[in-house]
Amino acid sequence: MSNAYRVIASRPAKAKRCSSRRYSRFASTLLEFFALYRTALASQVHRQLIDQLPTDRVTRLHLQTLVAAGELEVIREPGINSPNVYVVTRRGLRAMDSRHVFDTKPRTRSHVAHELLITEVAVSLKDVTRLRADIKLCWQERFALAQHTSFRELVPDYAFLFQHDVGRLLCLVEVSSGEESATRLGQKLHKFADWAESPEGYEFIVELYRQCGAAKPRPQFRLLVVAENRRSGNDATRVRQVFGEAMRLPRGLRRRSERYPPQLV
Repeated sequence: MSNAYRVIASRPAKAKRCSSRRYSRFASTLLEFFALYRTALASQVHRQLIDQLPTDRVTRLHLQTLVAAGELEVIREPGINSPNVYVVTRRGLRAMDSRHVFDTKPRTRSHVAHELLITEVAVSLKDVTRLRADIKLCWQERFALAQHTSFRELVPDYAFLFQHDVGRLLCLVEVSSGEESATRLGQKLHKFADWAESPEGYEFIVELYRQCGAAKPRPQFRLLVVAENRRSGNDATRVRQVFGEAMRLPRGLRRRSERYPPQLV
């Protein structure tokens, strides 16, 4: 896995008011990507859009035209070899769709690293579907989950539904960075258990399966917990904490949960 989740955020770089480069012919595709994920490295954009952007250098050139247009901004890191982090602006979201809600959370080091790891999960999923013809990504969502009535008190970091040889499966993704206590993590996992048994959760899952073509949808899903320990760097410790808290969950949700260190994403 790339070092996306270890990126250290710094002061946003000012976009240039003018540029000799022409506006990217892939601007619509790039803005669609950023409308969904909001924050990414050039390497992640390249992997997601490799058919249009064949190299990392070409990707960065196209991204810079959107920076010059004020639709993306760059967050620079200290260090010579540190990668730039690209973040969509309000103008970029408006250019794509005025209904998108702008993320107003402060861009702290922790927040940016968290967002990049979520993007890495989604891009890694795209890598898998590209390599395996038997897996098809039917649906995915990131920020719009917070606007859904089914997620009033609990909002997953990311969600996707894929189709494979024997059916379809909805997955809810929760990224745990190790900055919250094990107790707080356990409380969040129990909220997922409550949601799974709620009428809102049932309706959301069944309707989503129906929209994706299921004739007789059932309220099945998996909870994927991507765990790291950003404070100490010992991801195995965080994975053990997640496992311990998961064992306290009701049996039904225990069977639905999977735990992964970020190196396996």
